[in-house]
Amino acid sequence: MTYRQAWHWSVSEPSDFWAAVREYFDVIGDDLDGPALAVDTMPGAVWFPGARLNFAENVLRHASTPSIADRPAIITLT
Repeated sequence: MTYRQAWHWSVSEPSDFWAAVREYFDVIGDDLDGPALAVDTMPGAVWFPGARLNFAENVLRHASTPSIADRPAIITLT
C-alpha cells in the first residue's frame, strides 16, 4: 500500500482504518472490539466508545525485551 492509498483509506473509511491500526499495533485495553468510530460528526466524534486503556502499559510493555531493556524509554519531555 502506498502512502497515498493509506491516506485515502484513513479519510474515506476512518473507523476501519483506526480499527486496523489498533489491531496492527496490538493495543492493550478493555472493550476495544466495538466500532473504532461510533459517531463521525466533527467536532464530537466518539472513538472506541466504552474502551479503556492504560497508556503506560502500552508504551512500556516491551521494556523487558532484552534488545530494548538497556535503551531509554523516554528521551525528552517538553
